[in-house]
Amino acid sequence: MNAKGYEPVTLTFRDGEVVEGEVKILDQRNIKFKENKKKKKTEYNYIKVKEIKIKRGGETFIYKYKIIVGKRPLLLMVIKEYEGIINLYAAEYSKTYGDDLAPISLLLTDDFREYYVNKDSGDTVTKLGKSEQIFGSQHLKKNN
Repeated sequence: MNAKGYEPVTLTFRDGEVVEGEVKILDQRNIKFKENKKKKKTEYNYIKVKEIKIKRGGETFIYKYKIIVGKRPLLLMVIKEYEGIINLYAAEYSKTYGDDLAPISLLLTDDFREYYVNKDSGDTVTKLGKSEQIFGSQHLKKNN
């Protein structure tokens, strides 16, 4: 997740409204949005927001809220979507290592991702990894 602060964004709400402004991703579930520097910041989550398009370094990164089976929705970055077939998403994490009393320059930060897939264009995703069987018949059946 981004720790830099506010970034340019196009925000799509679940009711279809699209607005531009600046966003700060707080964690995997919540964001803060403001239309411009003078406007009040508003905190949102999956209940209101459908999609976030962040402009970063000349590229556009798309984030969507997806439901991990048995858990609350998370904000996942779109890696690749094949409409109506299969989609790949990533949750981004940062972990800081070091002594709480050490100067900031001595702390180590490790960024990593967890990957998720889903079929078609549904909102439920399955984590890739050892704890989940993802290629069984219950997950990726061919639609006739």
